[in-house]
Amino acid sequence: MLQTHFPTEETQRFIEESLKKAKEAGLDRDLGNVPTSANEIYSTADIFYYLEELLAQSVPGDLPFNLIATDAHGTVLTVIGAQGVAQKQIRRGESLSLDLCGANAFGLALRHGIPFTTRKEDNYLALFREMHFFAAPVKCDDQVDAAIGYITPAEGNFGATQEWMERFILLMAANASQEIKARREHSELWVLRAYIERLNDEKAIFAVGPNGWILHATAAAQRMLHIALTGTSWRDHFVEAVLPEWNDFLHRQSKQRTRKETLTISTPTIQARAEITEVTLPNKRNAGWVVELTPCPALVPVGLRYDFLSLIGENKDFRRCVNVAKVVADSSSTVLLCGESGTGKEIFAQAIHQASSRREEPFVDINCSAIPRELIESELFGYEAGAFTGARTKGMKGKFVQAQGGTILLDEIGDMPLEVQPKLLRVLQERQITPVGGGRPIRLNIRILSSTNVSLDELVRRGRFRSDLFYRLNVVEIMIPPLRERVDDIPILARFFLERLSFALHKHVRSISDEAFDALCAYHWPGNVRELENVIEHAVHLAEGVVIEKVHLPEQIACGRELQDMRISRSGNLINTLDEVEKNEIVAALKHYEGNIRQAAQALKIGRTTLYRRISEYGLLDDIQQFRKDPN
Repeated sequence: MLQTHFPTEETQRFIEESLKKAKEAGLDRDLGNVPTSANEIYSTADIFYYLEELLAQSVPGDLPFNLIATDAHGTVLTVIGAQGVAQKQIRRGESLSLDLCGANAFGLALRHGIPFTTRKEDNYLALFREMHFFAAPVKCDDQVDAAIGYITPAEGNFGATQEWMERFILLMAANASQEIKARREHSELWVLRAYIERLNDEKAIFAVGPNGWILHATAAAQRMLHIALTGTSWRDHFVEAVLPEWNDFLHRQSKQRTRKETLTISTPTIQARAEITEVTLPNKRNAGWVVELTPCPALVPVGLRYDFLSLIGENKDFRRCVNVAKVVADSSSTVLLCGESGTGKEIFAQAIHQASSRREEPFVDINCSAIPRELIESELFGYEAGAFTGARTKGMKGKFVQAQGGTILLDEIGDMPLEVQPKLLRVLQERQITPVGGGRPIRLNIRILSSTNVSLDELVRRGRFRSDLFYRLNVVEIMIPPLRERVDDIPILARFFLERLSFALHKHVRSISDEAFDALCAYHWPGNVRELENVIEHAVHLAEGVVIEKVHLPEQIACGRELQDMRISRSGNLINTLDEVEKNEIVAALKHYEGNIRQAAQALKIGRTTLYRRISEYGLLDDIQQFRKDPN
């Protein structure tokens, strides 16, 4: 028996939580129009065409309500019914998601996977305050793919028909789930037929269904994609997880549909060109794609995978940093990227390189804190054959020469040994280097970027960094804000990581509960964006259903506190010197990990070489021994 008595105690609790969340987030209640969705309808074409037909054939167009279908993101796919039912007519391409509209039946049904009624006082936006909503989720293979429902005036004489309309919507949603599954399976048959026609185990070919699942792949494709497809396990593999460029391809197809397109694939593990051929049904609608990969090992350096689209966030200070980076990207000026560990300095550096005229040339990064003091000069400048005992017989090219024509990133530049700094200054001034043991200088044509998680100004005052080198590196300074100063970006970043990691880990987690979001936004994030990504990965692993709850978060976040013995003093720089703050943090880490250098360095987000150097400078060698003997 279908339940039609909505709202229930459970749904009312979800409605109240959603209203509270939207208000706390500062969502504008008085929007003049329904927000436009950022998601492309083309990406859910298999659902869109069917639901459009279903709704159009279900009811006459002159009834006093609107029938509406949305995709899984809340994007309106189709609207059927009389004009002027709502104060503002809802149109295709607009969004009813909770993030953009606050509480409403469609957004809630998609978020929680159950039917919802929202009366006029339950709808967050003033636009909807004279309307009643009802929506039911359309589920396929235990995940929410769409929502179907109706909107009717709150003051209309609709009470007599409400119960049968709810039953009608529930039945329609159930039938839609079965029909969409059957249509997908039919589409998959056509894709596999086209795939079999081109089948050759020596070629890297795989088939993609209309919903983005990888249906099958040859052995060569499995090796290139680093996946294993056996039995029905292909349902755990989405094409976006292995080919990040897929979403951009779908976006272009939504603007201009083509039967064939070639993509360049560049990820840390794949360097290839992908020829994508669309497979169509007899009615010309999309059934999926067949993709053939051709290795191209010389496209770009492996590991170079970030551009300005990778810099995610809407915080005004963060966007200001992105805009400055875009302005200077194609210049030759040196750029100093400042920010705490985990704020995204390397992503900024790669984005600058990718947006410059040097994008086809090498991008080389070197972590100055990770190289032993005695080796850093030869690593940077290279050496000639026989330059010193243990040197390679043919010599070695240094990082600067490896970056010739491209960009070099000097990461953690604050840990550059003082005795090497004059030679780096000379490189910046003369744009040439002389390898260790060599006599002939090498002219350089490179862009130099540097990054630091400490104050170089302070290091200059303490005599640990040359002022003339600092001024050469600091032509353009970009100060990236820590995540605790970008609280408005935490939900955006969390959803981004959730979508990517859910695909990559073959899970079906779709959303984050309001309580979990509250805990994430209240946390201090000493590890910044990198820590947030790790936390979401942790939660995706633990989540048993489609929603990350507060209980799935690490204890220090779920409990609303940080580990006291590892908390960094945020007021220390006001009452203590930087030396004292740094020394106290090192002592706390060494004590906590009982003198274990590796674990302490990881907790402090610095290299072991740097930690050893600081231990020596602060005279802590005896303390290490004491911590190992007596951890208390």
